[in-house]
Amino acid sequence: MRYVKIILIIFIALYWPGGTALFGQITLVVTSAGDDATVPYTNGELRWAIDQANAYTGGTTTIKFNLPLSGANPAVINLNAALPAIVKPP
Repeated sequence: MRYVKIILIIFIALYWPGGTALFGQITLVVTSAGDDATVPYTNGELRWAIDQANAYTGGTTTIKFNLPLSGANPAVINLNAALPAIVKPP
């Protein structure tokens, strides 16, 4: 029973739901080309990813893009306002 507790504690320390992953690294995925410039930002949009990255203090943050394509056209994010500043190094 003691081993189960130790494993559970290690698991919680290495992975916490909500984006935090192994060794203090998180990857945020932009899945929407929308741009709702009002707070709170819409989950999956670029503003949301920048806001989450700025708020994360546990280590490295990576923002990846997985935007839907329309045929041969690239995905485009039309901004409604200036993006928030990125306030921490990668």
